[in-house]
Amino acid sequence: MPVNARVIVRVDMGQKDYMVIGEIKVIMAQKYETNYRYKAPVIAEVVNGNEDIKKGDYLLCHHNHFYHPSPYHLQDDLYSIPANHTIFAILHPDGELSPVYGNVMADKVEIETVLPVPAEYRTFHKDRGLILDGGWTKFKPGDLVFTRPSAIYEICYIWGSEERRVCKINSEMICAVVEAAKSR
Repeated sequence: MPVNARVIVRVDMGQKDYMVIGEIKVIMAQKYETNYRYKAPVIAEVVNGNEDIKKGDYLLCHHNHFYHPSPYHLQDDLYSIPANHTIFAILHPDGELSPVYGNVMADKVEIETVLPVPAEYRTFHKDRGLILDGGWTKFKPGDLVFTRPSAIYEICYIWGSEERRVCKINSEMICAVVEAAKSR
């Protein structure tokens, strides 16, 4: 039973880079940008949860919890990890992510140019995002948020045969917000 605001998870170190959920293979990209901050999170299965995270849920967690010798390692493939912002999201059976513990999901914001630019030459701001899912925070879809530089943690994963990308931002790194227009 987890104590001290922790969740017990199972991580198959042989499947740290991918996991089979039901019949779907989920692959986490290891490195797809030169910025080493863009590391792949680890997929973990909840063994014992809490009021927010349920047994059997799959989580995307920060990779540092699972390097040995890890202070979170219990035995074999079990870890007792903090129930905090280092748990990025719940991975649902349809492959969608729900951010938890102060994290939000966002799109990168492209740097505007006067002339059209081919996709491979487009660049993005490193200090802002457009909220897709505010999770348990006050931020709403469509809000434009300004962050501390490089606070955006890009997550790239392959769900079955479909590549998916989303940016995770810890809400504590958000400095300002331009709220989305309210519907009338």
